Amino acid sequence: MGVQGNGMFKRAASIAIMLLVVVLGLVEIVSHDAKAVSGTITVAPGETKYVSFDTASTGDLLLWSLTIDTWSTIFQKWLETPGGGHVAIQDVDGYWADADGVWRLGFSIDPSGWWSATVSYGIYQCNPSVTIASPADGTCVDQPTILVSGTTEGWADKVEISIDNVHWIEGDMSNANWNIQITLPEGTSTIIAKETIIWGGQWFSTTYGGRTIVYDKTPPAVGSLLPSEQSKFRKDNIWLSWQGADSLSGIDHYEVKIDDGLWVNVDTSTSYHFSDLQDGWHTYYVRAYDRAGNYADAGASVKTTADALSIDGPYYGIPLIAIIIAVILVAVFVVLKFVRKPKLAPPAPPAEPPLENPPASENPYERKGDGDTGK
Repeated sequence: MGVQGNGMFKRAASIAIMLLVVVLGLVEIVSHDAKAVSGTITVAPGETKYVSFDTASTGDLLLWSLTIDTWSTIFQKWLETPGGGHVAIQDVDGYWADADGVWRLGFSIDPSGWWSATVSYGIYQCNPSVTIASPADGTCVDQPTILVSGTTEGWADKVEISIDNVHWIEGDMSNANWNIQITLPEGTSTIIAKETIIWGGQWFSTTYGGRTIVYDKTPPAVGSLLPSEQSKFRKDNIWLSWQGADSLSGIDHYEVKIDDGLWVNVDTSTSYHFSDLQDGWHTYYVRAYDRAGNYADAGASVKTTADALSIDGPYYGIPLIAIIIAVILVAVFVVLKFVRKPKLAPPAPPAEPPLENPPASENPYERKGDGDTGK
């Protein structure tokens, strides 16, 4: 009796230890915040019992962990599909990927068996998912080293990143978050994330479609500037035009300025109008930015003249020439008028006073001399 009691005590202690191990394992796993069910059932000879999963959705991963205490050699276990089919399972820890519907674990002992079985179980359900949160798809960078980060559903044992599916780099994890620092080759790369769940010595991996990232260290090209260097304009405004190109990340926007003015963002337009310019030489600049942040400058010096009297002005100096001609004509007119003016005669001398005894008028028929009267 003492021996039998001692054996029963050992058996109970063994079961208690196994249950403790399972419970500790469940505490760690349940922390993943997945749908879970756990418990203990006893299967007697001739009995068949089932433990059901919650209804699964397409893509769900079903995990189970079993502790079986039995001396029966004809104890059987299997996974029953939603359609009623049986899938034999050998391992006490296993998984079924991409489940859909209601699945059950089945246990039975043949009626000829002598011993019952105690099964402690933990059944879990999750939907494996790994996402890349940063950088965004289509991101362009001008530095090769970037930090890639994202999340999982919380069950992943590790997360890895692949650049163009060449090799995998494992990242750091904190609960359901992860991050990995990678170095990109110049050009366009596709980043793929993969999470791996390790369960009962088996590995289950799922991947995320990926993100396209462009590493561009080459500045864009900007040229075909109009007006060209040393151009002159007979007005106070100029229209600019140019062309730009970037073979990797593409043009993001252009900026323009003139002299010491502020840069003006013109988006992707390739023309701009400067007005109300002072007469003289001006230098304009065009700056092209690519989507990675690289930029290149180009520019030219031009002259504007809006002064109507200037030879370089809008009327080719004709008003000034007209004014000069008018002044000359007025001067000539004044000179000619002065030259042609008649001179005034000098004043007449004063008249002589009359004689007191004017001489007798001479008679031309009188004969002068000797006092003859000339008869």
